[in-house]
Amino acid sequence: MEFIKSVFGLVFKVLLVLSVIGAVVGAIVYFVVKKDIKEIQEFTARIREEMETEQGV
Repeated sequence: MEFIKSVFGLVFKVLLVLSVIGAVVGAIVYFVVKKDIKEIQEFTARIREEMETEQGV
């Protein structure tokens, strides 16, 4: 019975550590992707403005 308790305790600790690591990685990925999306939006807006000025001339 003691062996089963220790196995469950170990599994619980491993899952807890993996959850914390997953949350940290998820937050980092979120900020990186958010920054990339903002840069892409700014880039497409610049291209759109350049195309409009070329067509207007």
